Amino acid sequence: MTNNIWNDLKLKFFKSGNPVMLYIGINAAIFVVVSLLSVIFYFAGNRGFIDALVDEYLA
Repeated sequence: MTNNIWNDLKLKFFKSGNPVMLYIGINAAIFVVVSLLSVIFYFAGNRGFIDALVDEYLA
């Protein structure tokens, strides 16, 4: 289901050949990524959560 929605969005925004749609799609993707990151940093606060994540990925 989610995969279907994602494919529709990709077709609509990235493969339509319309530069305006491409621009909107890229901006939407960037916005979603930045929002997720900011939410993670917001909830992490200064409790060392990010350090723990980094250690986990580098270990």
